[in-house]
Amino acid sequence: MNPIARIALVAGIAIFAVGGALYLIRPPVGPGSQPTPSPSLPPASIEGTWETTFTRAEMLAAGIADSAEDNSDNYGHFTLSIHAGTVVTEHLAPTTRGSSTATYVVSGNIYTVTTTADEVFSWPFTVTATTLTFGGTGPVTLRVKPWTRIGP
Repeated sequence: MNPIARIALVAGIAIFAVGGALYLIRPPVGPGSQPTPSPSLPPASIEGTWETTFTRAEMLAAGIADSAEDNSDNYGHFTLSIHAGTVVTEHLAPTTRGSSTATYVVSGNIYTVTTTADEVFSWPFTVTATTLTFGGTGPVTLRVKPWTRIGP
C-alpha cells in the first residue's frame, strides 16, 4: 500500500475513533434529557463567631443613632458570638475592654436583639460563608463595617 494512502487511512480511523468516543461520553441532549443537578450548599448561617475593627471616624461616618453612641466603647476591635439564641459582644480594644450578653431571634433577614435591660433593637442583615453585614439605623456598632467569620 502506498505510504500516503496508509497515513490517510490511519488518520481517518483515528478521527472516527475519537469522534465515536466523544459521542458516547457526551451528555444527553434533547427532549426528556435533564442535566444532573449540582450539589447545593446549605444557606449561610448568621450563627458563628465574627470580628470587625473600625475607628471613631468610620463609626461617625456610618451615622450614630444618638449622641450617646459617640464614646470609646463603640469603636475599636470587636467579636460577636451568635449561638443558639444568645449573643455575646466583646470589645477588645487595648484601652477599653468589655462585653455584653443579650438574646436574639432571626426572622428572614432581620436580626432582633433584646438586651438585659429589655431594650429591643433590629437590623436587616446579609450573610455569606465568610461575611456578615448589618444595615438599618439601629445602634452603630454592628453596622459600621462588615463582620468576618472567625469561627463556627
